[in-house]
Amino acid sequence: MWWLVVETTRGEIRIPAYSLRQVLRRPGNPAAILRSNLFKVDVRRDPASRRALAVVASGAGSGHGVGLCQTGALGMARAGRRGEQILQHYFPGASVSRIY
Repeated sequence: MWWLVVETTRGEIRIPAYSLRQVLRRPGNPAAILRSNLFKVDVRRDPASRRALAVVASGAGSGHGVGLCQTGALGMARAGRRGEQILQHYFPGASVSRIY
């Protein structure tokens, strides 16, 4: 299992990866979770003391965190993979067939 480990002056906080999108959300709006697992975390610090003032998570994408990664699929396509190969990568065991 993957974890985000946050070190504080009071100790260490371990956040399981599956709950990161819920934990790193906008304050005051429980429904405003990160829209994707494609995000970065920046720590804003006081210039003089270097003390952390805020932790900001910003992201891209609109995925739901399961299934096909749009960024990864685009990278595979740009590397020359066919659509069927990309789908097989994300959905092993699935078959692609024409239904019309």
